[in-house]
Amino acid sequence: MLGTNYKYQNQYGGGSSMNTYKWKEGDDPGLKSFDGMRYPDYDNDVSWGVKFDGKPYIPWYAWDKTHPDYGKTALWTAAKENNLLELFRTGVSNTTNVSLLRASKDHTSRISFTNIDRTGITPNSDATRRYLTFKTKFSPLKHLNVGLDYKYTYLQNHNPMSEEYAKFGTIYSYTQWFHTDVDLAKLKDYKRPDGSYRTWNISDYNDFTPKFHNSPFAMFHEINRYDTYQWHVFSADADYEITPKLKVGVKVNGNLRTSLHETQVSDGFITDDLKSRYSQIQTRTIDMRTIGRGELFG
Repeated sequence: MLGTNYKYQNQYGGGSSMNTYKWKEGDDPGLKSFDGMRYPDYDNDVSWGVKFDGKPYIPWYAWDKTHPDYGKTALWTAAKENNLLELFRTGVSNTTNVSLLRASKDHTSRISFTNIDRTGITPNSDATRRYLTFKTKFSPLKHLNVGLDYKYTYLQNHNPMSEEYAKFGTIYSYTQWFHTDVDLAKLKDYKRPDGSYRTWNISDYNDFTPKFHNSPFAMFHEINRYDTYQWHVFSADADYEITPKLKVGVKVNGNLRTSLHETQVSDGFITDDLKSRYSQIQTRTIDMRTIGRGELFG
């Protein structure tokens, strides 16, 4: 679907122009083979630079000693078709359900449990759903009837998709600012041995600091957001027949709701709204109601 909806120009590469690398004493000897070769403006995050010609150039990762493709050139061409799909994966859902029923003359009970685990369509994202229901009716004493109805719901979303422009909006930024020559698959190995993150948007060939854009895969894996919701809803009802013409009863309804919103951001991102932190917001609501009744017959 993304390959159908997003149409990128594939005639011009990243940046606005090409530069020529001149090796000099003091430079990494491993880069001497790059002398006289061209490289684009990595720091300029637009894609209206030099027209693609299929000739060799120096890609962003070739300068990085820790990258598997250090020292390797590439051809000045547009990245593969549906390049953006590297930021996605196929989501999988797994559902388990168990139900038990028991009935007799003065007693019926039913319990049901459902668990749903889903992996999201972006890396390091998932969701969990758990539903428990219990319902019973019984007569512990002659003329006394009791009914219980309980429902428990647990919902947790881990790193849900975000469509905002900045902050957690990993996907959105790649629909506006990007280099069409960058193969996103090369960014999947996003972390260097020293813990810093790689990015296509380096400040210069000898400065790997991100200019504007963090690594998308670092954002997927090093930012964790959890939204957890729990509901306990129950109803207890009892009625007692005092005489054939008089019955009294009481009903208690309860609703307990909690939510927990957590954000964990690792160190190493450049933007102010992605500074290393842990934060949480909690809410708790309790609603209880008791209703008495009496019934007179005849």
